[in-house]
Amino acid sequence: KISDDALSILTNDCVIGVSQDPLGIQGNRTKQDGTSEVWQVPLKNGTRVALAVNRGDSATDITIQWTDIGFPSSASANVFDLWDGSKMIGKFTGSVTAKAIPSHGVAMYRVEPVSK
Repeated sequence: KISDDALSILTNDCVIGVSQDPLGIQGNRTKQDGTSEVWQVPLKNGTRVALAVNRGDSATDITIQWTDIGFPSSASANVFDLWDGSKMIGKFTGSVTAKAIPSHGVAMYRVEPVSK
């Protein structure tokens, strides 16, 4: 028997799509600050998946700088929440902050640079 939460994680098409991307490059950790980590995965279409990982014992905010994931700090990008069905959360320049990531939780975003 599997919980509904676990089943929704294991069958999330947006998240599965990252591991099935034709570029096939494994993600890597690009930043660690205490119990907070930033990981990035390049995708074939030039976008990146950014993960904010909280290894701590309480909720925390983690800022993902574009330079952490291979984009210039001046870039503007549309950001999509992959845990929420790839829902766009906004357009950001230079960084995005994942708010209140629970203890041992992960925020997972697709970051798509846009032309100015």
